[in-house]
Amino acid sequence: MVMRYWGAAGVHPETFSALVDTKAGGIHGADLLKDLQARSWDARSFAGDAALVRARLRDRQPIVALIEDRPGAFHYVVVVAWINGRVVLHDPARAPFRVLDETEFDRAWQKSERWTLLLLPTAAARPFVAPAKVPVTSASPSACDGLVAQAVRAVERGEQEAAVTMLGTAATLCPQDSSPARELAGVFALRGDWIEASRHARDALRRNAEDEHAWRILATSSFVQGDAATALMAWNHVGEPILDIVNVRGIERTRYLAAVNSMRLRPEQVLAPRDLVAAGRRLSELPAAQASRVNYRPLENGRAAVDAVVIERPRFPSAPASIAAVAIRAVSDRELSAAVANPTGGGDLVWASWRWWEHRPRVAASYSSPAPFGGTLRADIFRDEQTYDAAGSGSPAREVRQGGGITLSDWTPTGFRWALGLGLDSWMRRGRTVTVTASIDQRAVQDRVSVQGSVSALAGGFGSWTVATSASWRSSPRHQGTVWLASSGTEITATNAPRALWPGAGTGHARAALLRAHPLLDDGIVTGEVFGRRVSYASGESRRWARPIWRVVRLAPALFIDAARAERRLQPGSAWHADAGVGLRVAVPGSGVVRLDVAKGLRDGATVFSIGWTR
Repeated sequence: MVMRYWGAAGVHPETFSALVDTKAGGIHGADLLKDLQARSWDARSFAGDAALVRARLRDRQPIVALIEDRPGAFHYVVVVAWINGRVVLHDPARAPFRVLDETEFDRAWQKSERWTLLLLPTAAARPFVAPAKVPVTSASPSACDGLVAQAVRAVERGEQEAAVTMLGTAATLCPQDSSPARELAGVFALRGDWIEASRHARDALRRNAEDEHAWRILATSSFVQGDAATALMAWNHVGEPILDIVNVRGIERTRYLAAVNSMRLRPEQVLAPRDLVAAGRRLSELPAAQASRVNYRPLENGRAAVDAVVIERPRFPSAPASIAAVAIRAVSDRELSAAVANPTGGGDLVWASWRWWEHRPRVAASYSSPAPFGGTLRADIFRDEQTYDAAGSGSPAREVRQGGGITLSDWTPTGFRWALGLGLDSWMRRGRTVTVTASIDQRAVQDRVSVQGSVSALAGGFGSWTVATSASWRSSPRHQGTVWLASSGTEITATNAPRALWPGAGTGHARAALLRAHPLLDDGIVTGEVFGRRVSYASGESRRWARPIWRVVRLAPALFIDAARAERRLQPGSAWHADAGVGLRVAVPGSGVVRLDVAKGLRDGATVFSIGWTR
């Protein structure tokens, strides 16, 4: 950070990785001092004190101090302020900024005998990594070159209107030459008319797709107009921007490196749109994150910074919205769940739930954490009991399943999410099975389209399998204005699959597919008609979101229609139904969308009210 403070670019923790002594678990102060001096920096180390540090800070010279973070473990930190009994420091291993009581800081500093480093630039000091350059493509000589040159001189004299006239004429006379349109874009950029600058830059690129200056004008004008994605694509055409630094704001209990590493952005890479989107998706799956956002910011010399914002989950549910979500789920699902966020500070999450629904009790727990090699790792354990109508045999059939598993998931830069799982289950009266699962989710059109698939295979006490495919679309990913949604899918299981693996459609409690006028459950027992080894379903919905109330909660009336068909059921033949209805949607920050629906069966006239969760 000190080197960046003095203007050095391309400096990252990896810059000094060769100095790390693996046995000591860090970098020796003498080695760091020698390396900095070899890079032509004025570097001096000494035993410091509070007065000396304050004096240097008054001269706007940050100080590096070596402090004990935990017994036997030391960190280099940058002291940026010491005032009113507080020390503000930058700790690369913990967080960009920490505030410590000066007594606490001095206690940790004493452990290194108050080792201090003063680092100042010299005339010979230079940034270590120069921005990447793309060779300029020279345009072929044009008959309009003289006219364009006159227009450029007119701009230099302040005669912009005359320049616009000359460049417009040149653009008409030389339709294959990009320079008139490019210079027109530059004139409008000088005026601050970014719409016209963008239009003429695109015209120049239609004439010559290798015109670097036109790409840069298009990038700048697009960014100023708020189209950051187009700007980034335009900069990529000239090999820019080079990623300089990744900043994360909003984290308090999550370690800085846990958040940064989850995005997997590399310093000095050319920042491409798909890398930025993938970083946003990966950060959103940080278990301890309730919400997140990732943007970029152009810097000088063809470089850029990535700025991420994370809203952490509270360590324990305490906010009114979180408590309300737990209460609603208890009413709708007869289930209580709780999560403990960041128990280790690594962005992890511990979750547990208890369902007391008669004939279908369940207890479950899970632990999720960023995987050290990328992605998210989740471990689950559960005990689940379900009861099914025995199709005329008199008494319902009960199935008990208990077990656990591990799942690894991740996003690729192409909008493709994959997950692989391995589990061990015990089935009542059917023995034990090893279960291997795989699922995929391909996103497109700014996450408005999702195509999903999953398979599972069971082996051991018995062999079986499941296959599922689905697709969904929504007109907008935001809860704003009118939003249309549509989804459809098919789920199939093997003939000998336990009924716990059979698909079905109902009010969203026993199975996810919706058929809201025909519940699957009756007093906790699966009795619905649309339940079998093969189920196909489709739903459509329209919502009209109103303005937020209490600043964060949004309401929307909704119209919907559902259809589903089941085959290979317990009863002979197939069964299908179509339902329509109205409802209310309540968007609860960090918890999803609550739905309250009244549905009418279009074939049999059944009317059902249901409460559930959706997205």
